[in-house]
Amino acid sequence: MVAFVDNGCIACHRGANLTDSQFHAIQVPGSTDLGRYVVTGEEADKYRFRTPTLRNVGVTYPYMNNGATETLEEAVAIMGQEMLGREFDDSTINDITAFLHTLTGKMPDFEVPALP
Repeated sequence: MVAFVDNGCIACHRGANLTDSQFHAIQVPGSTDLGRYVVTGEEADKYRFRTPTLRNVGVTYPYMNNGATETLEEAVAIMGQEMLGREFDDSTINDITAFLHTLTGKMPDFEVPALP
């Protein structure tokens, strides 16, 4: 968690759900998705996406808006570059990834009701 906080991830991923629920511009490598712009038509919304929650992020792959990022480590590296302007070393990526795996909870058991 120290690496997550000290490297600035907490700026957008905070609170109980680890999201600020805001839209931020990010150019995901290989993505052609225009983001919120598709809905609003506002130039300022091009490539803006809502900050996702990090709850259960360790089991919700593939990552990014185009699903092209297969590993959490790769997603952490991309977020460091694109959102924070940093090149994380392997140790930092491993520390942040280890923290993200602690956010995986037990999925609740529930029964889907059958219609008559």
